[in-house]
Parts: sequence; C-alpha cells; structure tokens
Amino acid sequence: MLTTKLICIKMNNIPITFATFSAVGGLVFYAGQQSHRIDELFRRAHAAEHERKDTRDLIFDIHGKVSGIERDIQYVKDKM
Repeated sequence: MLTTKLICIKMNNIPITFATFSAVGGLVFYAGQQSHRIDELFRRAHAAEHERKDTRDLIFDIHGKVSGIERDIQYVKDKM
C-alpha cells in the first residue's frame, strides 16, 4: 500500500515538473537568443570601427597630398 501511495504522489508531480522544466527551458532559450543578438551588435560595431579607421586613413592621405600640392603651388608662385 505504501508503494502505491508513493507512485500516486510521483504521478501527481509530473505535470508540475514538466511545467517547471518548460519554463526553465524557455528562459535558457531566450537568454541564448539575447546573447546571439549582443554578439551580432559587437560584430557590427567592430566592422563600423574598422570602416571608420579606413576612412580616417584615406582622409589623412588626401590631406597629405593636398598639402604637397599647396607647397608646390607656393614654390611656383615664389619662383615667378
């Protein structure tokens, strides 16, 4: 009689256990989804930073060339 009673108690706990595991599983899935979004944001930020660095390097290169042209023009003006 005692074992029958324990089996009935365990059978009564199955829906509660299932609901608990479902809720915990949902939370773990949601946390993983948010983690993936954060990783994607870090990748985008890194790509934007790299693009910004390339643009800055290009601007410095153009500035150097324009400064050289200005010096050459000034040299030609001084010679005339």
